[in-house]
Amino acid sequence: MKTSITKVIAIVLVCLLSIPAFSQSNKKIGDLARSNKTGGLFDSGGGGSDLWLILEFADLFVDLFILTGGAVGQSQRNVLEKESFIPRITSLEVSGQYGALPTNYQVFMPRIRAHRGIFSTDLRVNHRREVRLGESTPYTSVDWQMLMLNLITDEKVNLRIGTGLMLENADEVQSSFNEHTVALDVYLGQRWRLNGEGRFALDYGTNTTVRREWNAQAYYKLFQKNRVGWSAFGGVSHAKYYETINIWAVSAGLSMTVE
Repeated sequence: MKTSITKVIAIVLVCLLSIPAFSQSNKKIGDLARSNKTGGLFDSGGGGSDLWLILEFADLFVDLFILTGGAVGQSQRNVLEKESFIPRITSLEVSGQYGALPTNYQVFMPRIRAHRGIFSTDLRVNHRREVRLGESTPYTSVDWQMLMLNLITDEKVNLRIGTGLMLENADEVQSSFNEHTVALDVYLGQRWRLNGEGRFALDYGTNTTVRREWNAQAYYKLFQKNRVGWSAFGGVSHAKYYETINIWAVSAGLSMTVE
């Protein structure tokens, strides 16, 4: 059975991951989005092929799940058996994060993530505002990792991969793309948690990397009462948009976890 579960994880991992000068302006991202725009996943134009490709991958995942459903179900049961001594296996985490960039940027990022056994889902809003010469230029993306798989879940380590959607609004240009994620949590004792995350979004119509992002954060648990815990965290992130624009940020925030 362990061999079967390993094969399932390897197949899904391959399917999810086999998709192939500093800038100071949100407006420039909007200009690049406008020139690159092919319609997005849900509009007419070149993006229609993107949606078809997403549906093909969804169909492949369903086929894999049907063929290996017994192994996936057994893996889920095995992980849930650990819940008595790893409460976060079933949990809900809500956080708010504020960041500052080296120029005139401000970033606010609310986020919610839910875990249940080997499955997770993650939704965040990445809102960035730039002020130049008294004018404000916003950039917003809604990033939903609809399905994430917890490949490793034990007391000290959690490794997960996922796929979902990136909905972008850059200088009034709205687009949608498929985005993939890999994330790692390392738990140091009862209070500290180190987190690293990488994201990759691609426009299949133009074969352009819309966003490549990584971030690293350290969490410190302030206190826990019953099933609710509160943590403060800080970190650094880097994102590259449209293979051209590099943006760094330093951030801090507060997180609430219900286990």
